[in-house]
Amino acid sequence: MNQKKAEESYKTGKEYFIKGEFDRALRHFNYALNNNPNYSEVLSDKGAVLAKLGKYEKALETLNKALDYNPNLTIAISNRKYVLKKLGKSTQLWPKKKKELIEENPLKLLKIEELYNKGTNYALEGDFQKAIEFHQKAVELEPQFADGWINLGGDYANINDFEKALKYFDKAIELDPQNYRSWSNKGFVIFKQRKFEEAFICYNEAFKLNSEDAQVKNNRGYILQELAKKKIKTEDELLKQLEGFYPRSAINEMVNEIEKKQRSMEVLNTITGKNASEKEDTKHKPKELGQQAKKFNKGLIEEKLSIAEELIYDGDYEQVIQLCDEILDSDKTNPYAWFWKGKALTALARNKEAFQCYMNAKNMKNKGLLMNNMSISEKLLRSDKDRIERRKMKFPDETRPWLPDADNWNKNGAYIQTMGKFEAALYCYDNALEINPNYKPALRNKKRIIKLLEKEGMRY
Repeated sequence: MNQKKAEESYKTGKEYFIKGEFDRALRHFNYALNNNPNYSEVLSDKGAVLAKLGKYEKALETLNKALDYNPNLTIAISNRKYVLKKLGKSTQLWPKKKKELIEENPLKLLKIEELYNKGTNYALEGDFQKAIEFHQKAVELEPQFADGWINLGGDYANINDFEKALKYFDKAIELDPQNYRSWSNKGFVIFKQRKFEEAFICYNEAFKLNSEDAQVKNNRGYILQELAKKKIKTEDELLKQLEGFYPRSAINEMVNEIEKKQRSMEVLNTITGKNASEKEDTKHKPKELGQQAKKFNKGLIEEKLSIAEELIYDGDYEQVIQLCDEILDSDKTNPYAWFWKGKALTALARNKEAFQCYMNAKNMKNKGLLMNNMSISEKLLRSDKDRIERRKMKFPDETRPWLPDADNWNKNGAYIQTMGKFEAALYCYDNALEINPNYKPALRNKKRIIKLLEKEGMRY
């Protein structure tokens, strides 16, 4: 974390923001957040820029993060209300209209928000008993306060009282079923109880409501991977187990997702010549792999992109490039093939090629993700000083694996490597090997990244 650089980038971004040059402002705000991801003022202004660009969903996610770090940041609260209004959503933390509450008792509203913010601050400090005390008072004062019930459930989850946690998450869902945080938190608690099917249904609901949340996406993906490794229960068995607790449609969605994942894993096994559940280090033969992959229907583009994303997390960058090239042979305008190829090339320090791939990916729907990777690529190409600074960026502690085993540490490192943060990636591989010294994927990835660093004159 480099606060001085964060402040410099923030100042430059603000200047562009005032001039109405929103793309440039966004780029500098991203630079600032690379140096300090918890900079609430930058997150707030980034949210405002995204709103100006019409990216309201992404703006809302960014403003929510700003308020997670600083619940009393007035400008972020104001910007969030504007974005919610544009999205046609309630600007309140609870379904009851604020106007009605003000008319009933304006002091009551201020008291609720004060109690909620105090509870949230105690939770951030790790004092969950105090957090419970204040969040409990907030929901007693206004029982329709959905976010108050969510945070109260989270407080109980943090002290491992799962029964109460689930009770309060269900209460929040009853009040506001469109709040993805209720579903995500419920899914996490159920997962900790090793009830994978139920956990997936909850995370799937959260994902449908907010597909951009990294934690929701990662946790849903992990659970789906675990379910796909096992034999799927019959529809009758699942209905008997879950119907009455979850809608039949949600159960059917889960079955379809598992079957789709299993098909992807079968394709992956055939392409790589190995069992996807076995993390063995095999020497890849690109020509043979290419011939095997071409046996598959050219129409499986979406499936191949899904496989490419999985391979990114394993550090199989050469195979990602190969798969993306196969897609581009049949569709040169596919922005996601260009994007994942760019990520893989960045991880292999082939920066000029990566930059060109990002340029070709300009039609991606998720412009924020593309622009962030583009700015990383520009920095790596700008000068040796910028490149070395990027390489030596420390591991961002907020991205610590959800389940800290060797496989997840390795996956973390493999993805961080695609952002050019080689020292941070190396830190992850070392953590994986500390847990399991013989873990072959981490050994392979560590050996390769040390070679890349040595090639760039940064010896380890």
